[in-house]
Amino acid sequence: MARDSVMTVVKAGGQYQVVIGNHVPDVYAAVLAVGGVQGQGAGTVEAHEEAVKKNPLDAFIDFQPFLGPLAAAGIIKGVVAILTATLGWTAKNNGVALVLTAAGDGFFQFLPIMIALNAAHKFKMNDFTALAIEAALVYPNLEATMTALGKVGAVNFFGIPLGLPTGDYLSTVIPAILAVWVASHIEKFMKKITPDFVKVFMVSFVTLILQYL
Repeated sequence: MARDSVMTVVKAGGQYQVVIGNHVPDVYAAVLAVGGVQGQGAGTVEAHEEAVKKNPLDAFIDFQPFLGPLAAAGIIKGVVAILTATLGWTAKNNGVALVLTAAGDGFFQFLPIMIALNAAHKFKMNDFTALAIEAALVYPNLEATMTALGKVGAVNFFGIPLGLPTGDYLSTVIPAILAVWVASHIEKFMKKITPDFVKVFMVSFVTLILQYL
């Protein structure tokens, strides 16, 4: 018999499946809290506080998963530099150098997206909403297009001036972390006020829109 937020109960093969519709994230969080179980990307409060004492940045992002790929990408970039210096191989004249350049630069090119996934776990927001936010930062030709628009005075979003961080912003950490942090607060607020029947898409939609305002 269905009651409250339970839509129906299905019995099959001696097992029961409770169908609760759009309330899955809320119930999941409640079950983890009551059972003292750690969810994906979660850690104990004590471990988190200890890590923050050692490095304040750990309050926002866990760098441990990045170390392996970061070191590998750096080594590959070093190999490319050696090949260029000794053999004259570059991404423009040699296939090996092209592949290695892509492998080495790819990690740094999409670093904001990788940071987004990690930060989303820290701030307990939807992983894919965070990924969508950071994907805009690495949108192809974004920087070049904004430069072109700037020449005609059209770099604005409904009258709000737009700008990108100076330098190689694609490899920066702080802007990506701050973007997810702000988005996490917007998402939490929207979850509280959004009706259940539109929450599955409206929360992410409003979070994405407000994030860029």
